[in-house]
Amino acid sequence: MGDLPNALFMIGALLVLLVVYRVDKSEENTYNFTDNLMTNGKADVFKLVYLSACAMLIWVLFRLAYDGNLTEWFVTAFIGGVVIGSLGNRGIKAGESIFGKRQPWTEEERKEFEKKKNNGSPPTETT
Repeated sequence: MGDLPNALFMIGALLVLLVVYRVDKSEENTYNFTDNLMTNGKADVFKLVYLSACAMLIWVLFRLAYDGNLTEWFVTAFIGGVVIGSLGNRGIKAGESIFGKRQPWTEEERKEFEKKKNNGSPPTETT
């Protein structure tokens, strides 16, 4: 009887993948599944780990529910982990913008910002 939860989970996972595949290939939809794994055409470690962790936790949640051992503490931790992971991803992106790994504005906007910062005087060029 121990293989039944695993079989049910695999059937559910295959159905979800089938739906995602059909939505991904639809001409009417702009959703692209690779956006869940990549950023600008390159594999994103954070997205891969986050998606893998969510899949693993969903399997554990399903297994605990099947065995009758699911507690509200695990559900709270599961939801909290998903929310914190999502917020953490946004925080990482904001941090990258602050520290210059990504450019959140154009060169003209940067010069305007520098001008305002220097009380109206033109920005000084730094190398």
